[in-house]
Amino acid sequence: MVGNALSDWVIILIVSVIPARGGSKGIPLKNLVNLGGRSLIYYSIIDSLKSICDRTIVSTEDNNISNVAKFYGAEVINRPMDLATDLARTEPVVVHAIHELGLTDGDIVVLLQPTSPVRPSYSIDKCIDLYMDSLPKYDAVFTAYDDSYYHWREVDGRWVCEQYDYTNPRLPRQEYGHRVKEVGSIYITSAYNWINYNRFGTNPIPYMIDPKYGIELDEPWQIPIFESILEDLNTGGE
Repeated sequence: MVGNALSDWVIILIVSVIPARGGSKGIPLKNLVNLGGRSLIYYSIIDSLKSICDRTIVSTEDNNISNVAKFYGAEVINRPMDLATDLARTEPVVVHAIHELGLTDGDIVVLLQPTSPVRPSYSIDKCIDLYMDSLPKYDAVFTAYDDSYYHWREVDGRWVCEQYDYTNPRLPRQEYGHRVKEVGSIYITSAYNWINYNRFGTNPIPYMIDPKYGIELDEPWQIPIFESILEDLNTGGE
C-alpha cells in the first residue's frame, strides 16, 4: 500500500480521465459534435494517446460516446447515471474512475476536459513534468494564462474590482501580484488528492499557455473559432 506522505509515494501509472456525458444543453450531444471533421472527444483522446500517459480513459453513460471513444483508441468506464446529471460535479466522476481502475495513492491522474480540445501537442507531457518536478512543494498542476484584465463583481448593489482597490491610490497596482486565469484544459494531481481533496490538491501551480487555447466550447457559434485554432495547430502553429 502506498503511504499518504508524499515522500512515501511510488508512482506506478499515469492515467488520463476524459469525462464525456451524453447530456448537454448548449449543444446537444456536444462531445460528438463535428469539429474539423472529427468528433469533439477525438481531440482529447488523441492528445492523451500521443502523450506519456499509460492509459486513456473515457468516462461516460452514453453508448454512442462509448463506441466512438473505443473507435479512437480509448478505454471506457461506464459512468453511473447519478454522475451524469446536469448537477454532477467532475471530481466524483474522476474518483469513480480511480476506484474502478484500482489506482493507488501515488498514481498520477490527468483530467482532460473534451470541451477544451485545443492543446499544443507537448502540453500534457509538459504539465506532467511540471507536476513531478514540483513535488513536494506543489502537489497539483492546472493550465492557465496571464490575465491582465481586472474583474468586477456586484456586492450589495455596488460594483467592486476584485484585483485592485481604487479607494487606496497609495498602493501601486504592481503590489497586487501576478494574475492568471484558469483554463479548463488539463488538471493533474495524485489519485490520493483526487479522492481526499480535489483537482487542485493542497497547493497547485499553474502551467502557463497561450490565451488562444483558453476557450471552452459551450455554444454553437464558437465552433468556427475552434476549427480555426485547430487548423493553426495542425499546420505547425503553437
